[in-house]
Amino acid sequence: MSVYYEDDVVTVHHGDCIEVMRGLPSGSVDSVVTDPPYGIRFMGQAWDGADIARRTQRGRDNGGQAPAGARGPHGGYRSASVEAGRYSRSMRDAHAFQEWCAEWAAECLRVLKPGGLLLAFGGSRTWHRLACAVEDAGFEVRDSIAWLYGNGFPKSVNVGAAVDASLGLRRQVATRKKEPPRDKASGWGFSGDRTTTVPASAEARAWDGWGTALKPGFEPCVVARRPLDGTVADNVLDHGVGGININACRLRSDAELNRTGDPWHSEDDDKTYTGRTKDGRWPTNVVLDEEAARALDAATPESVSRQGKPRAAARSGEGWGMRSTGAEYDDQGGPSRFFPVFRYEAKASSDERPSVGGVSHPTVKPIALMRWLVRLVTPYGGLVLDPFAGSGTTIEAAVAEGMRAVGVEREESYLPLIASRLDRPVTPVLDLGIGGL
Repeated sequence: MSVYYEDDVVTVHHGDCIEVMRGLPSGSVDSVVTDPPYGIRFMGQAWDGADIARRTQRGRDNGGQAPAGARGPHGGYRSASVEAGRYSRSMRDAHAFQEWCAEWAAECLRVLKPGGLLLAFGGSRTWHRLACAVEDAGFEVRDSIAWLYGNGFPKSVNVGAAVDASLGLRRQVATRKKEPPRDKASGWGFSGDRTTTVPASAEARAWDGWGTALKPGFEPCVVARRPLDGTVADNVLDHGVGGININACRLRSDAELNRTGDPWHSEDDDKTYTGRTKDGRWPTNVVLDEEAARALDAATPESVSRQGKPRAAARSGEGWGMRSTGAEYDDQGGPSRFFPVFRYEAKASSDERPSVGGVSHPTVKPIALMRWLVRLVTPYGGLVLDPFAGSGTTIEAAVAEGMRAVGVEREESYLPLIASRLDRPVTPVLDLGIGGL
């Protein structure tokens, strides 16, 4: 373990996150916001899948290299992940991934203050392993957040073409379209010709139009909390954490908004506060990028939200103490106004995806999204931990939001990307508005 970068606000460690976290004081971190490997061998990267299985299974530790006959294109074990976008079907590797997640999550639990929150992204196919591991480590799973985006690229097999290939038949090309090169850093790096072929057999015609995968459109994020020390009130007073910053993450509107019901009454208090506020909508557990928001609005007519009335049958304190109907705002528009919307481009600028010496990270989250998440679970000036720093998006987000940050990154080639982010001027704290940032 070594310190790669350190100043008054940020510390970046180079090393394995579990080893580094073991050296951090217990109860020293206010929040953990991270995007760990998903165990799917993304783009053939050895750090996402095969290496995880190797480090957690006895009998496979042979100095970090797989035997030549089992070696993947990046030095990993083929038994864990053969190609990009695929993951091992063996229960052994699935359990190994979950055990590894539980190991680093247990260290996150220890370094978090009581009531501190963990936000961890997962893959749609392996997220269940992550969630179970976080729970097994001792966290209380509070919720999950769905990050919806519109620029995913399907990695699907043409079933009809596969049938012809299995029969040894060559298909005729019907059309050929030149595709513009895609940004390799966006995660797919596709370029060249897109061709349409004609089935060469009756068997293939029966399967024409069939594939093996959907277009990816969301990533789940686990929302978990270290158990409270007493009540919520006791915990926030003693440790300074334990809640989520609702008001700082509301969806703003220029119009005056009506809101009915006070969600913070106790179970024994049936008093209802009714008033007018410009605070904005309550943040949701679904967040969109601009493309997903446009698609949602295009498919659904505009609607009008009217002021709701308290539900007489609902006591305060039941279901978070909410007594309102859910339609509490006098406004009009498409359904995307109900969700946080973050600007993000498929071919991101250098501001979104730093590159140093030709090296860039393939799985960069939008900075606006990470700033919103950091703000949601961290008190102003608090300490954010990212055990899988990557290119440093979470670290940059924490600094921009007035927080301190500790990051850990194992891959040496990504460390200069973090430094390049920290060399940039800090932008002001975001003021989230309806329709995006």
